[in-house]
Formats: sequence, structure tokens, C-alpha cells
Amino acid sequence: MQDIVLNTPGIRQAIHNAVNNARERLATGHRTVSIAFGCNGGRHRAPTAANKAAADLGTTATYRDITKPVINR
Repeated sequence: MQDIVLNTPGIRQAIHNAVNNARERLATGHRTVSIAFGCNGGRHRAPTAANKAAADLGTTATYRDITKPVINR
């Protein structure tokens, strides 16, 4: 599933931009940075993007809503 998500058009650039923004903030003295990714179900796209961004930053991801029920729209 991760390969499918990471091959979605635009996702790698979005992750790259988020990571670069986080690095810039950390370089200017911020001690912590939060990055939030969202998607409709919250089970595939957002966690995959969070994991990739965290790996690129050398840290781990925390999932705020992953245990909440999926909202059917």
C-alpha cells in the first residue's frame, strides 16, 4: 500500500515541502515542529506520508486520529 500511496501524483513533492519547511524551522531555533497530513479515511495516505516525512527527518511519527472511526461521507 505504501508504494501505491507514494506513487500518487504530487505526494512526494508535498512530503518534500513539509520536510524542508520543518528543517528550516528547526534551523532557526524551534525545538519542536508538527507536521499534519490528512486524508478522507486516515488509514493509508496520511500515515504513509507521516512515516515518510518522519523517516526523512530522522524521527518517528505520531498519529492523532488513526484509532478513531472512519467517517463515511
